[in-house]
Amino acid sequence: MAGTMTKAQRAKIYAVCREQAIDNDLLHELVYAETGCNSLKELSSWQAICVIDRLEGRSTPKGMATAKQKHFLEILLKEIGWVLEDGSADWIRLEAFIRQRYKVDSLKWLTSKTASQTIEALKDMKARMKKRTLQETGGGI
Repeated sequence: MAGTMTKAQRAKIYAVCREQAIDNDLLHELVYAETGCNSLKELSSWQAICVIDRLEGRSTPKGMATAKQKHFLEILLKEIGWVLEDGSADWIRLEAFIRQRYKVDSLKWLTSKTASQTIEALKDMKARMKKRTLQETGGGI
């Protein structure tokens, strides 16, 4: 689940768009609505899956993590420094975190409730990191 969108995912997106007569403008609107990204080039592998599912008419199953939650998780991963060398979110590290903390074997099984708990945990980590940085620089005194 880590990294940027694959060539196969990109090809799948364009193939579905051709089949459904979806023009480039509409595709970009859908990509933005689903992921918050302005360009296909910005999509992570996970976001590409969400876009493909949406294009094919599949929605998030009831009770599972939503696209907005996944997008927010990606933002938080970057903010706390859980990134790969290319700067993309480290989904493998997040998967290990949820496996250890919530006993969820894969991100694809992440429920909306567990996603919310994970978001709160990452927000707490971010706050602790900010507090530690302020204390180290003398800004917290």
